[in-house]
Amino acid sequence: MFLNIKFLANYTSEDSCILLVHGYNKTRIFDTYMIFLLQGHIGLLNPIKKCKVTGPLYRPNKVDVLVSSPFSQPASFRIFLTDIEPTIPVNFEENLRPKFYIRRINLIDKEINLSGLPKESGQDVIEHKLYLQMICLSTQIGNTWIWFRSDIGEFFIKVMSQPRWDLAIDTLQTRVKSWPMDPCSCGEACECYRTAVLVIPHRNELMLKSLRYALLEYASDIMLQVYDRLIGTPTGKMILGMLLSEGGTNMSDVQHILRNETVFRVSSRALLPRIERVRLSQHSDEMLALPVTIAIGDRSEKYSVTFVSDCGMDIRTYRIIFIENTDGS
Repeated sequence: MFLNIKFLANYTSEDSCILLVHGYNKTRIFDTYMIFLLQGHIGLLNPIKKCKVTGPLYRPNKVDVLVSSPFSQPASFRIFLTDIEPTIPVNFEENLRPKFYIRRINLIDKEINLSGLPKESGQDVIEHKLYLQMICLSTQIGNTWIWFRSDIGEFFIKVMSQPRWDLAIDTLQTRVKSWPMDPCSCGEACECYRTAVLVIPHRNELMLKSLRYALLEYASDIMLQVYDRLIGTPTGKMILGMLLSEGGTNMSDVQHILRNETVFRVSSRALLPRIERVRLSQHSDEMLALPVTIAIGDRSEKYSVTFVSDCGMDIRTYRIIFIENTDGS
């Protein structure tokens, strides 16, 4: 005898049931029964949907993903986030105490109401927007799993987050003797009036503000005060790194921020930087004097310089505006 058993898993917990098989003969003198105790459990977990969100580097950004329920009836779902791929048993820490913890994607709403699947074929599945707060502190691609739990069942989706680093983090002004500049005949080694000096700050203020903003999601006021005292000194950054690691932070997202110095490669599409590599003390008030030459015959109206760290986690682009010096100096 062969039996085919279909187990519909709306939850990740194990379940059990009793299967009773009743048989009888024509005389009904003797009936036969067979009893089976069945244990059902989930094997591998697969997301019902995979999607991607994109946001600018070092700027908090509100994003959304479209979600639909895999169940037939409407329900209210509680939402949980994890940066680690879910495994069985699935457990979430619901009551988060204040801690030094930073996560790229954060929930705006803790619950969402989802419509059920249409009863008739051919009808469109109703998708709902789930809004998320995203803060990209590094250039790496991240993965987040969003879990939905209700009285009728559970499901989850996988969200890939990809930062954009083609946006300028700041606009710097540089004065030159005249603008637009007249052509010269010095060639690429030109050090004449077509070469200007850009003053670049060592500290990336936007990066540090973004780090503090991300910490605000889980930290208390006292923790933020501790952060403000620690972030400015080498020893303090070491202690802050240990606190963040203990809190469960993905340290590859913030390790480059906690360094005292970082080496960057300098490049530009419209300008010719005279220095290829620079070392920036990103927690100091120092300024970098970077000489750049405006290419002969260049008619670009958008100038920028880009700094790419050797680790590749930190990319800074500054928009440059040239202003004619009207005081004659």
